[in-house]
Amino acid sequence: MNRLEQQWPDVHSRLTKLPTAQQYEVALRAATESLHAVGLPVPADDEAALERKVDHLDNIAWAIQETTDAQPGAYDHAFRMARAMNSYLLARFGDSPADALYEALHGLGAPTDAKSALRF
Repeated sequence: MNRLEQQWPDVHSRLTKLPTAQQYEVALRAATESLHAVGLPVPADDEAALERKVDHLDNIAWAIQETTDAQPGAYDHAFRMARAMNSYLLARFGDSPADALYEALHGLGAPTDAKSALRF
């Protein structure tokens, strides 16, 4: 069982009923929406550069998590930014649309009603 299926079984079920090409389209659309939701532009399609951006954003989130004087909500926002960027990386270059969609949903703030957030 993958992470998407564990947290959002209804979304996973609906996703896996689609042809593979459509699964990637849904994942890429969700990744793009999650980038916009956290205020990040859609990056250029350079896999190595995207990996560096994800690492950088993850490091920022971890540093905020470890500090005692962070602004309220700073870690949550940094975490969502890192997840959004990773979702885009996975949607463009990964081998699992479910993993990309899982990351995108976390970039969107892990909505409880994920199907309505995705509109598919």
